[in-house]
Amino acid sequence: NKRIIFGLNFVASKIIVEYLNPAYWAFIRFFISGVILFAIGVILKSGKVKIPRNGEYWIKIIVLSFLGITIGQLTFLKGIKLTTPTNASILMSLIPIFTSVIVLLLKHEDFLWRKVLGPCVALGGVFLLRSPSEMNFSNMHFVGDMLILLGAICSALYISFVRKFLREND
Repeated sequence: NKRIIFGLNFVASKIIVEYLNPAYWAFIRFFISGVILFAIGVILKSGKVKIPRNGEYWIKIIVLSFLGITIGQLTFLKGIKLTTPTNASILMSLIPIFTSVIVLLLKHEDFLWRKVLGPCVALGGVFLLRSPSEMNFSNMHFVGDMLILLGAICSALYISFVRKFLREND
């Protein structure tokens, strides 16, 4: 179940970054994922994968990758080294709310109440599962929490822009 994998991500990443530089871990995760996704794309397209030669396309790919992967993942992985998995999971659960706000502000999507209420209900569910008393926003965790929050915002920006990019280029 993807929710279990999502939840395990915080604990596993917290343990891994104690032994491995967060930048190396991010590189390993996304290199392996990229190879697997490319292979799936080749298989699904029967070996007919078209690699765009348009310079503007590649500039957008580089900028989106830098925003979502480099900044988003590095701030998450560096942040989780300095905070608790509980704090990280709660802060990262803000991504859908940030994404909804961004796409509405940029007018990438029309305003619908369900697009606002859905993520808010989801956040309420997080607080039902994770008691606010379990959160520990002490000075010791402040820098890590801020890095996680920055990672959540970068991930929301990435999702917002990549959705539009994929609609235009898929």
